[in-house]
Amino acid sequence: MSKIKGVRWWMVGLVTLGLVVNYLARNTLSVAAPAMMEELHITTEQYSHIVVAWQVCYAFMQPVAGYILDAIGTKLGFGIFALAWSLACGAAAMATGWQSLAVFRGMLGLTEAAGIPAGVKATSEWFPAKERSVAVGWFNAGTSLGAMLAPPLVIFVATMHSWQMAFVITGGL
Repeated sequence: MSKIKGVRWWMVGLVTLGLVVNYLARNTLSVAAPAMMEELHITTEQYSHIVVAWQVCYAFMQPVAGYILDAIGTKLGFGIFALAWSLACGAAAMATGWQSLAVFRGMLGLTEAAGIPAGVKATSEWFPAKERSVAVGWFNAGTSLGAMLAPPLVIFVATMHSWQMAFVITGGL
């Protein structure tokens, strides 16, 4: 029984790590925005369109992602979505203006939407009811950790290299 319990906690650790990366990628834009807006001549209004593209795609995709996770399974589904959001994050480095950046961020929203449904599904599959709230707490802590890691990492990479490299590195993680 102890071995099974250890495997469950190892799995929730992987989901937590996935959500750290998810929120790191999500927050890269806001941290890199000043440099990007200047270099790509993006206005505040255009930046708002970029943010809305992510939000609309994310909101639309959450129930769809849940359906996909139910259809193909949590492990495979989460893995596919994680790969897709990594590619979408890295693709933002190819943005040449606000429209292309909005497309790449929309792609990120479509793929990142699976993070929370996958975490909830994993905990409901892998944990008995009396342990689920702690497991949810652990994987959800990954969201805060990812958001906290984004500013120092993105600023460091953007300062040492470029805002484009910040998207490549966070996507690569």
